[in-house]
Amino acid sequence: MLPYLSNLETLPFEDEGERDPAMPSFGWLDLPLEESIRALVGMTSSLLEAESAWVTLVDRNRFCTQTITGKAVSARSDYDCWTRQVLNDNESATFECQDDGLAGDAAGVKAKRFFVAPIQFRGRHLVGCLCLVTQRSTEVHDGLRWMEQAANLIGDQLELRQRRESVRTHRRDRKKEAAAQETKELRQATAIWPQREDFHRGLDRDEFVLHYQPEVELLTGKVVGLEALVRWQHPVRGLVAPCHFIPEAEQNGMILPLGDWGLGEACRQLRAWKDSRAAMRSLRVCVNLSARQFSQAGLVERVESRLQENGLSAMELGLELTESSLSANLAETTEILGRLHHLGVSLHMDDFGTGYSSLSHLHRFPFDVLKIDRSFVQRMVAGAQPLQIVQTILELARVMGMEVVAEGIETEEQLRLLKEMGCRYGQGYYFSPPRPATEIAGMLV
Repeated sequence: MLPYLSNLETLPFEDEGERDPAMPSFGWLDLPLEESIRALVGMTSSLLEAESAWVTLVDRNRFCTQTITGKAVSARSDYDCWTRQVLNDNESATFECQDDGLAGDAAGVKAKRFFVAPIQFRGRHLVGCLCLVTQRSTEVHDGLRWMEQAANLIGDQLELRQRRESVRTHRRDRKKEAAAQETKELRQATAIWPQREDFHRGLDRDEFVLHYQPEVELLTGKVVGLEALVRWQHPVRGLVAPCHFIPEAEQNGMILPLGDWGLGEACRQLRAWKDSRAAMRSLRVCVNLSARQFSQAGLVERVESRLQENGLSAMELGLELTESSLSANLAETTEILGRLHHLGVSLHMDDFGTGYSSLSHLHRFPFDVLKIDRSFVQRMVAGAQPLQIVQTILELARVMGMEVVAEGIETEEQLRLLKEMGCRYGQGYYFSPPRPATEIAGMLV
């Protein structure tokens, strides 16, 4: 079976200059395919004084004949038969023929010679024949030698054509790949991170972790509680603070599965501390609830389920909410907070003093703990007014029968002022930044 041109492999040439050193470098090989073949056939036709010359290329299903120069070729079965014979033998040959259709001479029939030379691709793949009809009494040996040389040059031209096409294709593919990569990098650079799929992937791969910041009794320095704060241990971005992903989680709804994971993980960790006797005394772990979590149906049932799964009492869990996270529906908010309070968990109003703080909320809702926002604590040493604000919040909490935790304590002076005003509990970097559970365990004994 003949190895057809359409079946040949693509040549992986990086540059058009990488040609086979043995390939002839005649000027016409640098011309387009049709012009160069026409020049080669025309040269051979002139040498042998041919009346007609053409190239027959092998196709999968048929012979395709193209007349290159000279008179039109009549359809003849003997030409077809002789061409097939050369293709089968893969050797050049010459045949005697009588063809009045080619002569066009009124005298009648004249003797002619039909020269055929195989065309090879890369010296081994047979792809067609160079054919020529002439009346010249040229020596057969010389005629066949010229035909073979021309056929070899045509084969070289076909190879050069494929190599050039391979180079163009390779360059085109490289440009497409480079453009695709550039587009991908641009999208990654401009895309909002993280997307929903990033959160799903992070949850599936356990990339989220909880760090814990102690709540301390100011007079004794004892740890009485822990606030659980989520972090993202991203495999590429490293440890990501919540300010870089919580807003997106709120927007795309992933705060719900993330919040549910955080609640369960905090309860599981407290159970582990109790089992290892790290928490020798009563300890409360506080978890932040977002507005979406608070409004989600079944919140009370999920909280109760997490406590039961880990064998914890409700008094060991605190839920921290900001005023802005509460439902605008007062009846709904009252019902949910009432059920949580009845369950026995501790309810903390976080960041009190910011936003649209309303005294009616303290009176209407059953909060147990008031957390003074860090902005007030850190400005206490700046003047009398900020100090008076903190003093007022402490007095308000005392009247309402609520405990107070001052957030953001960072200096000895802030600690001293809070003690003098009678603040009982506080948290901040002065005592400890949020730390992994393994580092916090030593502070609980």
